[in-house]
Amino acid sequence: MAKQYLSGEDVYNMRYSVADFKIGPTAFYNVNGEKVDTKFDGDELAVNQKLYLWDAKENKAELYYHVQNSLVYKSGAEDDRQNTAYSNLYVKASDVALSGRKLKTSNTEAEAKANSALATASEKTSLTNAISDESTVKASDKYRLDNWVNRSLYDQAIENAKTVAADKDATKAAVNEALWQVNFAKKNLKGVKVKAKDINNLTPLEAQQVLNLMRQAYNSDKNYPMVEVYQKWAHKPGYYPAEGWKGNQKTRYYLIPSSGAKKVLLKFSDFATKK
Repeated sequence: MAKQYLSGEDVYNMRYSVADFKIGPTAFYNVNGEKVDTKFDGDELAVNQKLYLWDAKENKAELYYHVQNSLVYKSGAEDDRQNTAYSNLYVKASDVALSGRKLKTSNTEAEAKANSALATASEKTSLTNAISDESTVKASDKYRLDNWVNRSLYDQAIENAKTVAADKDATKAAVNEALWQVNFAKKNLKGVKVKAKDINNLTPLEAQQVLNLMRQAYNSDKNYPMVEVYQKWAHKPGYYPAEGWKGNQKTRYYLIPSSGAKKVLLKFSDFATKK
């Protein structure tokens, strides 16, 4: 049997549900079905939820997709767009064509209407509990060692959850969605240490994997610090910029802050574990 090779687009569609705009960039909405002032560079978005939202002004429920994590930004913030991305964002199902992974509708029109009522303090309990878990999650390997997109998704979800929890006018739908977003983002974190036979005697391949993981962990959508290789030179003390791997005793990985502050020695044990 002949091997079948998948294109990058095929792999993308296998991993994500993709909403393609039918006619140019479309409008975005919040959890209350209200249009929000945002922009987007592109013609498709990854989405991860299909649901009905209640539009109080129109007095009806409409079908939407929740935007997973894309570089949308508020109008007027074009030069700082990635820093203003947020998680509470939806597109109307009628404005897009869905491809890739299929999504099941998570609620009914009647449920959307019922959840348009204001949430009580007790109905926010699960949400506040999820928010209180933030420091534990961010200290975990799953968060700490994951790529910036997945970390950003969790960060956005937590920030939105805090806003909703503090809003006395938050609807049941807003609370439910904020909690759903936090849980999805938390489950989506996949950071893991490199498995090494001996952390104190890394092979060149293991060392390169550790270096790649360090760079991933410190990468972000903003100006980020660099992780660079330093080695000990025989003819003078200290470690100096270099390339390659000459063993644990002669090679060091340093974090070089973008602010120009003093470089920081990174521990191999923070990024690798014994097989």
